[in-house]
Amino acid sequence: MTSDSHLFFTRDQAKNAGWNSDDLAISAKRVEFQRLYEGRFGHQFNHRFASYSGNEQLSTLSVDDLSDPMRHIQPAFWVSQDEVDLRLSRRRARCRTALLGFRRVARNTDERTCIAAILPWGAASYGWILSFGPAANDLLLLCGMFNSFVFDYLLRGCLSQPSIPQSTFLQVPALSREDLYEKCSWSRDEDLNMWLAMRVFELTYTSYDLRSFADDFNWTDAPIRWDDERRFLLRCELDAGFFHLYFPSGEDGGWQQASEGFFREDRETPGQLGELVSHFSAPRDAVDYIMDTFPITRSKDEARYGEYRTKRVILEMYDAMQSATATGAPYRTVLDPPPADPSCCHARRIAVLDLSSLADGEWTMPQGDQTGAETAVLAAALKAAMDPAPTRTVRLTALLAMEPRLLTPSL
Repeated sequence: MTSDSHLFFTRDQAKNAGWNSDDLAISAKRVEFQRLYEGRFGHQFNHRFASYSGNEQLSTLSVDDLSDPMRHIQPAFWVSQDEVDLRLSRRRARCRTALLGFRRVARNTDERTCIAAILPWGAASYGWILSFGPAANDLLLLCGMFNSFVFDYLLRGCLSQPSIPQSTFLQVPALSREDLYEKCSWSRDEDLNMWLAMRVFELTYTSYDLRSFADDFNWTDAPIRWDDERRFLLRCELDAGFFHLYFPSGEDGGWQQASEGFFREDRETPGQLGELVSHFSAPRDAVDYIMDTFPITRSKDEARYGEYRTKRVILEMYDAMQSATATGAPYRTVLDPPPADPSCCHARRIAVLDLSSLADGEWTMPQGDQTGAETAVLAAALKAAMDPAPTRTVRLTALLAMEPRLLTPSL
């Protein structure tokens, strides 16, 4: 943020230089810009947590703002697309439609330590530690694991400062990719990776600025509506699932000798397992203990609900998953409709017309006074673009909108 500050443009600097798009997606000099995502703009499963307003004040977005799939953050700085492309071209990544980042700052006054989110592919500041390499589905799995209570607990035990060194983060016990692609023990007809990914995806894809990432995930519907209660239940199910994955148990709910994946025999001896059992007679006792080590989450719940609601719901889901594992009957989600169901999506922005129903001449420009028509069409094209787009693309869009007959050779 210091050594690269000469690359940053404020909104006023951009306007003074003649850039004419409200979102600075297109400039008069044909220079494209990307928002610079700082760590403070995001939170768990939410890349739109905070934004600058018209009076240059940083504030968190309201539920109404988050419920608008067209709502973007307004950053403090913008970076040229050429510079962003140069930096990102150095990274080898299978997914080039989004970034997975977690906040570098981790204070003991924060409710959570690891705060991870999927960000639009583009410019991100030093406030984020970024993960490159995995495909879209795997980014979702990592995001879910990073934001889980069990991962948070393990990370906090490694920190001695109000920030997360990347070298420290790399030493936190994590589930392997193979662990996350097994059959789901509490729902044996499902693949575990999809059980997890669909829940993380609903929490993540709430706005059109992640549309390219959604395409990469083979999602064809609109963004999913923001619903605080559903989001709470989705996160509790994910936490209950990750507790089961980190603490493998037998059908009786007792500790199981870890021997596969991350938990290999050469890392856990019978003596070590016995030491663990001496402290926690069963995995559920460990879950109960870990949830009590998050005092801020507890105090917020008790102030609002009169109980530690998060812990109670996670334990209820944990018990239901344990029962499903023991009986072989699939775990039934408490969500209705189920996670990432198309009925939870926003209405599509563009209606599909039946071309055969159009009258003759529908493709011709109306005659008469068209004063201001060009400006109106350009403004509509810019608003619909949402993401940065080349000037030529926007001009061509406006031309074809005004003269649809030019499209007929391509139909």
